[in-house]
Amino acid sequence: MASAIKPQTLRIVMSSALYWAWIFLLYWSPLLLGSGWESLYAKGAAFLGSATAFFIWFVVVRAGRRSLFDRVFSRMLPFVLTPLAGLGALVNALAGPLPLALLLVLWFLAGFGAAFILVRVSHLMFREGQENTSVVMFVMLFVSCLVAVFASQMPISSVGAAVTMALLPVASFSFVQVRKRVPSATDELDDIDAPESKSRVFEGDSPSRRSFFVSLVQMFFYSMAFSFALLTGLYSSSGDMSSMYVWFGVFLAGIVVMFYGMWFHRRVKVDLMQLILLGVAVVGLAPFALANVLPAEVRYASCVLLMLGFTSYDMLGLSHLLSTISAQDVSFTRYFVLGRFGNAFGVFAGWALAAASLAATSLLENQLVAQALPLVLIVVLTVLVMVCSYWGQWGSGKAGKDAAAVDSVGVWRRSCEDLCDAFGLSSREREVFALCAKGRDSAYICSALYISAHTVKSHVYHIYNKMDIHSQQELISMVEQRAEDLKKGASQESKG
Repeated sequence: MASAIKPQTLRIVMSSALYWAWIFLLYWSPLLLGSGWESLYAKGAAFLGSATAFFIWFVVVRAGRRSLFDRVFSRMLPFVLTPLAGLGALVNALAGPLPLALLLVLWFLAGFGAAFILVRVSHLMFREGQENTSVVMFVMLFVSCLVAVFASQMPISSVGAAVTMALLPVASFSFVQVRKRVPSATDELDDIDAPESKSRVFEGDSPSRRSFFVSLVQMFFYSMAFSFALLTGLYSSSGDMSSMYVWFGVFLAGIVVMFYGMWFHRRVKVDLMQLILLGVAVVGLAPFALANVLPAEVRYASCVLLMLGFTSYDMLGLSHLLSTISAQDVSFTRYFVLGRFGNAFGVFAGWALAAASLAATSLLENQLVAQALPLVLIVVLTVLVMVCSYWGQWGSGKAGKDAAAVDSVGVWRRSCEDLCDAFGLSSREREVFALCAKGRDSAYICSALYISAHTVKSHVYHIYNKMDIHSQQELISMVEQRAEDLKKGASQESKG
């Protein structure tokens, strides 16, 4: 009898849970350095480090010099760099304050290494398949909240807190490095990104440059608005904001992601869901900026809504990015690091803007102006997010009129679903069919579905018999023909 939970799924949950628990504690709690200006500068340096790592990785991949970077640096750097923030705090606790410049360097390097863990963890999710992503994210967020709540009870700037923060990312990345003992089944990023791969279904197919750019800019402004509001609220409340409310908001975000992924994704588009979450976050943004003059209950509710809105938005954006890469069958590394760069750089920009705003308001004698300035900046950032959303929807509508209102991702999926329904394929045969339609070989299918080569061969044999074909190329040709029919039909409907 097959086990209820695959080892690969447990591996993903544990790795991602420890990673996100570390991220939440590193950035949104005073565990390591308290809540003073030193902590503010250090966390900003860590955000900049992550954004820099994503940018450099994208440049290296685009230049075609990715082999050494992927196989060596992405395996070694997280072990070396991510503990540095915790080790710096440990030295602070034992020997006294470090020079600010050295502290900033340590946090920058820790943030740099964090980007590599996120890429590798997301690659595990990508290989596992999209059907389990929402459940995995829910369990991951739940476990990460438990770890974060336990760790946040430690004394601030203590030896125990520093050691815990140094070990969490190392433990997370250790789960990533564990290999499955299946021939030809590795976790190399090159398995998916190989330039010589012939797995593209539609020749020349790639994600829409416009839609990808719009989503990148939208995530940038959203992340900027979030980090600005959260930092302003945390420092305006003089550190009396209980971290329990942050973790509760994250846990609720996991429930939202799970329900959307399991039941609502067929009825509500990701774009609409993200706009709804934006509205939720906006409700929490304004009062959070005025946390120093509001009752404690309002600040706590604001914190929960803000973490709920942003975390759900971020996780759905991550899931949508993985789905797009999978459906389009493009380079995982190149598009993933570019997609996440918008998030990382946006959070850093919001952090820097908040620091500048706090410094400016401390110099203002008029308290009303000082309190209104953060609120005005939040409103401006939120409007920019909404403009990006409208721009993306307008661009999609215009492209739909010009190109039959059907994107290539939807066409490919619909083509596969129609053929699977027409020939009565089973649920497992459908999974094998989808991978065969992308041109995947038996070794890849074994790894992706965690089944033996003999089982793959048996499924392929039954698929070929049901469809009365004799090769993978015939299968791909059928998908392509069905896609062309769908495009023509959509084009005629739009003209009519």
